[in-house]
Amino acid sequence: MCGITGIILPSASPAAVEQLQRATDIIRHRGPDDEGFVWLPSGGAPQAFGGTDTMPRISLPRRDQLPPAQGPGIVLGHRRLSILDVTAAGHQPMAAADGRVWIAFNGEVYNFKELRAELAEGFSFRTGSDTEVILAAWLKWGRDMLPRLTGMFAIAIADLRDADSPLLLLARDPFGIKPLYHAEINGAFAFASEIKSLLALGAAPQADSDRAYAYFAAGCTDFGDGTLFRNVRQISAGHWMEFRLHGSRRTMSSGSFWNPDWQASRRMDRTEAVRELRRHFLDNIRLHLRSDVPVGATLSGGIDSSSIVCAIREMEPNATLQTFSYLPDVAALSEEKWMDVVARRAQTQSHKTCPSSNDLMQSVDRLMECQDEPFGSTGIFAQYCVFKLANENGIKVMLDGQGADEILGGYPAYGSRRLFSMLRRGRLLRALRHVKGARAAVGFGGWPFFQTTMMQMLPAGISWRLKKLGHRRGKLSMLNYGWFTERGIGRPCLPPRGGGCDRLRESLWFSTRVNGLPMLLRFEDRNSMAHSVESRVPFLTTSLVEFMLSLPEEYFIDDAGESKSIFREAMRGLTPDEVLDRRDKLGFETPQTTWLMQQGLAQWAGKLLNGDTARRIELLDLSVVRAAWQAAVAGKAACPAWMWPLLCFILWVEKRGVTFA
Repeated sequence: MCGITGIILPSASPAAVEQLQRATDIIRHRGPDDEGFVWLPSGGAPQAFGGTDTMPRISLPRRDQLPPAQGPGIVLGHRRLSILDVTAAGHQPMAAADGRVWIAFNGEVYNFKELRAELAEGFSFRTGSDTEVILAAWLKWGRDMLPRLTGMFAIAIADLRDADSPLLLLARDPFGIKPLYHAEINGAFAFASEIKSLLALGAAPQADSDRAYAYFAAGCTDFGDGTLFRNVRQISAGHWMEFRLHGSRRTMSSGSFWNPDWQASRRMDRTEAVRELRRHFLDNIRLHLRSDVPVGATLSGGIDSSSIVCAIREMEPNATLQTFSYLPDVAALSEEKWMDVVARRAQTQSHKTCPSSNDLMQSVDRLMECQDEPFGSTGIFAQYCVFKLANENGIKVMLDGQGADEILGGYPAYGSRRLFSMLRRGRLLRALRHVKGARAAVGFGGWPFFQTTMMQMLPAGISWRLKKLGHRRGKLSMLNYGWFTERGIGRPCLPPRGGGCDRLRESLWFSTRVNGLPMLLRFEDRNSMAHSVESRVPFLTTSLVEFMLSLPEEYFIDDAGESKSIFREAMRGLTPDEVLDRRDKLGFETPQTTWLMQQGLAQWAGKLLNGDTARRIELLDLSVVRAAWQAAVAGKAACPAWMWPLLCFILWVEKRGVTFA
């Protein structure tokens, strides 16, 4: 797990190299163990420099130590968090034996041992790292290696074997677990693991107006290849970009190497499906435990994290296992009793953190600094505190249950998708049983359940117009609609509306690939890497997701309305029954509006709402915002749910110097 940076330069110079070094140092938290750079001028010899794992701090070369200005070329930068082969042999950027192919890599390839055995003939390995395996795979298979890699990754490979037309490959793992951003800056193409590096290189911090609307209207922040910065984009999950240099000119091509087909269904006996799911899951845990440093796990008390912890104990019965948990300071939101059940079963060393509103106030600037873009929930802070706790206890690698809800059907909204599928097929009796069963699950029944189902039955255009009308009167009343109308903006990223009957499976695909999971993965990557901790998500492998998306919908949510139905069955005998039988859904919930009303945060919020930054954000209707805030502070009205997302947006504009066009 690391941080990477790079530039394709029309004219390489010592000044550009120094600039990249500074941009790389900004993401030192992603890799505090080592630092390295390589300058690859077209037609010239590579110039590598940097430190080793034994150096606590890397000094930048002086200008007179750098090569003179040359023609077009590529510069790669790397910060290393040592996980596999923690010796200096794993230093990056890493070169192939002939020095003509270089790689800067962020992530982990869990099946590197199997790939290494496959590649052993014809390649002499010098290290025990997965990075060198990727190099060998590129030399043998080229881009065809990408679907073979099981893991999370952002890869930059500079291949100079064709001296007349060197190339740079950029690629991102199938789920976008690891980030990779890029921008055009003063005629150069730059890329980095975090947006802050690109801003340091000169990318303009201008807001994307369409994304701003999507953020407020639908909570969308990470979908497709865009960001909230108009001039910064990202490589989409499961995609690659390839650049060819032709003198001072460059050409670019791009494509996708993985996108599951949710319509490719199979009829599998339930008993066989349960057995196959358990095999997939345990095999994923085995692969994700590969590490040369200690591994811990998050534990919320829910089905997903509990199953991971119990599976780790199954795999390693004698190992010391540490778990890290968040406890809200409101008893109604606490899952501590479930955490303790699992901790006793798996014999873990449990660590718990219970942050307060005062802790959030003291950390909010740092939280915004690490996230780079606004976030709509203070639950992000709870996760931040869990990874901070892991770091304080010497844990470098953590297994986490992110992605399970999206591939197993765990969110309450999925119940209405299942009901819709039944109604579309005319299965009215089954639909009635489903509704009755759903009422027993907290969050799965009630009026919102039926409302969501009915809205899905309307054409997408009509459904959105009704939502937009409701937004103007409530959820988005604080926006200046005239500002958005002038720019032709008014429709965010919307859920799918395919013509088929399998609405649940389509929604699972959409949440995994388009909107939902990409945002959560961004939060988790930044929160974990802010504390130099590698977070691994064993539910997210292509084999497991393809398997799940091929199953009948009743295996996800059964006729009685039980979510994650097949997974609960697959975990019997491994995860405690008390946890598997839970019908509630809590997650990383924080008392967000309660926190905002407490003295420290309330003063912070009031100052932000009345500051110069808020006044220059024309897309907001500040009269509505301030009236709602004053009513909440005076106890005359509840604090609106949109208040935190709005405050976070203002803070983002202030900290990043964001402008609007």
